[in-house]
Amino acid sequence: MPKHQSSSSATGYNKHQSAKNSQLNAQSQGEYQDHRQQRAPYNRDSNRDNNKKKKKNDKEPAEYRLPKGLSKCKNEIRSLNRLLSSSQLMPSTKRLELERRLKALTLRQTQLSSSKVDKTNASRYHGVKFIERKKILRRLAQIDKKPEEQQVEEVKQEKKSLLVDLNYTSYYPDQVKYISLFPAEPEKT
Repeated sequence: MPKHQSSSSATGYNKHQSAKNSQLNAQSQGEYQDHRQQRAPYNRDSNRDNNKKKKKNDKEPAEYRLPKGLSKCKNEIRSLNRLLSSSQLMPSTKRLELERRLKALTLRQTQLSSSKVDKTNASRYHGVKFIERKKILRRLAQIDKKPEEQQVEEVKQEKKSLLVDLNYTSYYPDQVKYISLFPAEPEKT
């Protein structure tokens, strides 16, 4: 055998070429049906929607989402007020939609501003509350160490008031300025 025949048969080129020729002959005779004719044509645009990864925030359109930050919220409220107060003619449905958006934004603004106050108060009074809680717990521990025989009505009353004070320091709301249980006495000079 010559070299060129063995190398071409080793790659399978002759077999592939002969199979292709037989398909073409059968197709010209009408015996062979192309498998591509049985399927629907490939539509690139319809397949694009199925393969697209959905983001977590794609639940609703961007125009319905409210801003997360206070400054963005204030800016949008300002722009909507200007748009509604302008003498532009717009359909009544559009005006209604903008007014609803404005109401939602003002509500969101109050929520954001109150949460900002909560955070500042919580960080501001955290240390004071912590120290007062420690003082109360120390006093409660001293009362518990005393023998039960010595616990009279006054001690029980003091323990009850200390527990009330402990709840006061633990559950005081962050929206309001904290009023200390043990205020520092001003130094007299």
